[in-house]
Amino acid sequence: MNVTVSLNWKRWLACVVLAVAADAAVLPLARPIYPPLHVRYQYAPLAYAALALGVSSVRADSRRRTSFAGAALGFVVYGVFNGTELTINDAWSLRTAAWDTLYGSILCLALAHATFSV
Repeated sequence: MNVTVSLNWKRWLACVVLAVAADAAVLPLARPIYPPLHVRYQYAPLAYAALALGVSSVRADSRRRTSFAGAALGFVVYGVFNGTELTINDAWSLRTAAWDTLYGSILCLALAHATFSV
C-alpha cells in the first residue's frame, strides 16, 4: 500500500467538523461506559485539531486503503491514550479502554473515508 502524508487544509477542517459532530452524537449515548469525568471543554479544540491533522494528512491510493490507514491511526492514537489512562487513572477500566479504542478506530476510519475526495 502506498500511503502519502501531506497537509490539506480543507480536509483538515472537514475532519474537525465531522469529529465534533460524531462525538456530540455518540458520546452522550456512551456516557454509562465512562467513569465520572470532569471535562474542561476549553481544551477540546486542541485534541480535535491534532486528531484531524493526523487523519487528514494520511492518504493512500484508494478510498478503501485511506480508510484502513485512518482506522490504523485511530487505533494507535486512542490505544496510546487509553493505555495511559489505564496506567494513571484507577477509575478507567479495561472495558472503557476497549470501547474507547474501538470507537476511536471507527471514528478515524469514517473521517478518512468521508474526506477522501476533499
